Amino acid sequence: MEIRKILPSDSAELGAVYAKVFSAPPWNGKWTADTATTSLACIMQAPGFYGNVVLAEGKIIGAVLGRIRVFGQSRSYNMDEFFVTEHWRRQGVATALYRYSIDELKSNEVSGIFFTTLRNSPAYEFYRKAGAWDLTDSACFYHLIK
Repeated sequence: MEIRKILPSDSAELGAVYAKVFSAPPWNGKWTADTATTSLACIMQAPGFYGNVVLAEGKIIGAVLGRIRVFGQSRSYNMDEFFVTEHWRRQGVATALYRYSIDELKSNEVSGIFFTTLRNSPAYEFYRKAGAWDLTDSACFYHLIK
């Protein structure tokens, strides 16, 4: 297993893996490799982009993508995406990727990570066990525009 920075040349493979992960339960999204690649490109081209991939046998099996943001006197990381393929879950891969990324962010003077996840998903317990807090005094909103 290898963890490294995301490279522009990873885009197509990253999009294909993302589409496979988030088209499956519990997300059941309607992703294609093309729509996923386009979506991830929006993140990767944003100012302050930070992302890592985890590889096994030279193939991408997971990733973290987001952006570092200056907020007042501190720097925070807005984690847009974090995923590991189903075959590699519950084997320590996600934990290794998460901890590696936290260590790198800490060395870049980032004080915290903001993100959302589904409460009824295994990811919710993963993050809690890893030390993340569920900000019960905050809310995540979505406004459907018709």
